[in-house]
Amino acid sequence: MTASTWIQLPQILREQVTATRAVLEKMDMPEEEVAKAVERIPDAENLSGGEFAQQVLIPVPVLVAFFFLGAFVFHLIVRAFGAEPSFRGTLGVYALAALAPSVGVVVKAVLVRATDTLQVSLGPGALLPGVSFDSPLGIFLDLFDVFSIANAILLAIGAKIALGATASAARGAAIANWTLQSIVVFLLRFLQTWISGRS
Repeated sequence: MTASTWIQLPQILREQVTATRAVLEKMDMPEEEVAKAVERIPDAENLSGGEFAQQVLIPVPVLVAFFFLGAFVFHLIVRAFGAEPSFRGTLGVYALAALAPSVGVVVKAVLVRATDTLQVSLGPGALLPGVSFDSPLGIFLDLFDVFSIANAILLAIGAKIALGATASAARGAAIANWTLQSIVVFLLRFLQTWISGRS
């Protein structure tokens, strides 16, 4: 994920400037205050070494925390479907399955750098040019990212083979986990889009 942040960093910072300006203008902030807020965002083209390290390395502890939270939630879901795995076993399965979305993040980061836009989808929405990336339909279709689906499949296989779940319970746990994650992602993206005024 840190590598993907490095690849996407110029686009991320430019998007941050646009979003910050849009939110503050929606709040009727004076132009001087808007300009001051925008100035505090590092220049995407002229980052100092310290600014670059700060932008790239700060997400790491947050990502680790979310990883363990996600593993814990999946552990609870698998147990709810009748299996009784150890948390260490669940953690191993979750880590292996996480390789799929990790590859997806890197692929998306490369596409972001190549196209110079953060609006890159690896889901079916990419095949529908009339669908806006930030529309509710665009956000929904982006949930069916090929790497996200691969993650669910790997979780189902791992739950059956390594965690002692039956085939139906393993499928159910993987689908329930994907659905829960998708709901959270959809709501966060929709809220972000609404706040920044891009919907």
